[in-house]
Amino acid sequence: MASRMLLSRGANAVAGCPISCLMAAYKKNEKNGITECTQVLELLLDKGVDINRKCAEHGSALNEAINVWLREGTRSFFDLVVRRNPDIELDDGREGTPLQAACGYSYAPRRKEAVSALLRLGVDPNVQGGQYGNALQKACYQTDYESGVVDVLLNNGAEINWKGGCYGTALHAACVRSTPEPELVNMLLSRGADVHIHGGEYGSVLQAVTSVPTSFPKETALIVQKLIDSGADVNAPGGKFGSALQAAACSPAPKSDAESVEELLLRRGADVSMQGGMYGTALQGACAGGNIRPVRLLLSYGAEINIEGGRYGTALQAACANEYYYPKQNYDLARLLINHGADIHVQSGQFGSAWHAAAAMQDIGNQAYDTLKLLLDNGVDVNHCHSQHGTALQAALEHTKRNVETRILLLFENGADVNLGAGLHGFPLQSACLAPTDDPNRLNTHGLAYLLDNCADVNVNQTGGLFGTALQAAAYTGKTEGVNMLLEKGADVNLRGGKYKSALNAAAVKGYWDIVEILLKAGAKADCYLLSEVDEEWLEGVGKEDGHSAVERYRNFWDKVRLYEDEYAEGKAI
Repeated sequence: MASRMLLSRGANAVAGCPISCLMAAYKKNEKNGITECTQVLELLLDKGVDINRKCAEHGSALNEAINVWLREGTRSFFDLVVRRNPDIELDDGREGTPLQAACGYSYAPRRKEAVSALLRLGVDPNVQGGQYGNALQKACYQTDYESGVVDVLLNNGAEINWKGGCYGTALHAACVRSTPEPELVNMLLSRGADVHIHGGEYGSVLQAVTSVPTSFPKETALIVQKLIDSGADVNAPGGKFGSALQAAACSPAPKSDAESVEELLLRRGADVSMQGGMYGTALQGACAGGNIRPVRLLLSYGAEINIEGGRYGTALQAACANEYYYPKQNYDLARLLINHGADIHVQSGQFGSAWHAAAAMQDIGNQAYDTLKLLLDNGVDVNHCHSQHGTALQAALEHTKRNVETRILLLFENGADVNLGAGLHGFPLQSACLAPTDDPNRLNTHGLAYLLDNCADVNVNQTGGLFGTALQAAAYTGKTEGVNMLLEKGADVNLRGGKYKSALNAAAVKGYWDIVEILLKAGAKADCYLLSEVDEEWLEGVGKEDGHSAVERYRNFWDKVRLYEDEYAEGKAI
């Protein structure tokens, strides 16, 4: 083997983490087999390799030996490492302790065998560390009940209510599994798991079980029922979603004729208008999730419709928002809420208002058009200008990746002002230059082209916003086509202001040299002609945001632009 030859010729065995890497590369069906691998490992250890060294990619030697055992069914590496007296409770920074590594996803019989072997070596079943805090919590999350791993840990002294890790306790971890196991939860409860402990990402055990999208609603309902019967507080506050009801309302569940988890919680006393968590209320969470069934249920139980708070500010804004291109009944949800008295004028939340959220919607079908029309029909001001988010026209231009033209046309047909704006990007034309795209090789200029081609009164030299001008914004984003379109419509190439002071600076700082050339040919004046020396304070700010290379590009451009212009003038004269 090559590694043996290198060691015999004086290679430094102590450098790096060869033990973990060699074991990680082992495959059971390799020609060189386990014998030669173990011989090389022995040689490495004899040469002084630290058995407890932590590898950034493969973790500790003992953890990787356990992984090979679970994955390949080969225990030889484990036995070899154990004979070298490793730290059997070492947290390797990746999978936690060896006992936690043994509780990972793999072939069930081997997991139980590995856990038992470590316990026989004297591993403390309650040693803390790793993502899950302790082995019992990881076992409850990653192993199935029938594997027996949880029983082995408990029978060997694992504390069932030990608090820590990402989920809080073993019971929390058992509740948050994507494949619910009522038998596991029942066993933990029968052995003294405390349903009142608050901890981890979801706070309460009820919120943990209701937060997970599942294809097994009956099993989830059984666990919820058992937890409530065991004394869990249905209105326990805190955690990611603020309440179990909010978690259930925003977690998509398959259609079923059986009683939903939301209805079970409400029937058992859940406060339908309880506030807190990611979405503020269960109603906002249900609207964000996009399923109309839980929204109707919550309204039937008297949910307050205009409570403000949470990610989207109101339930109506949540209903109108769709940031991720997933199927959602935006129009039907918005209409239902408006029919129940939702205030369409509230200003708050991520998009500023329901109107702005609808304009910014990632469209599927005609949801955006229909929802915008619904809001217009109910009296929304098409030119309402939010101090932070600008107008709906700006929202549409800044967020929409596809088919923005139909949305813009609807807004114009209802009186949208193409030059009215506010917020970070100042006015619609600048917003259009910053439109996002699905394809980094094809930058989105659809909205910009539509405005320039269809709005005779659009002001191409309007100033304001982060980049000062639309031309600077187009240069900053590398939209060569957009720069050309703006110049053809009369954009002033030497307007100063904005983050980079000029469109030419923006292009140079970002390294878009094709745009630099276009702007220079259009008469743009470089800073070296306007300033006696580099503005070091401004350039320091550029470096903090755009990096050292951006600063170097600007300095090089300052030094060389005169030479370039002289060469260009000579070529033009010829």
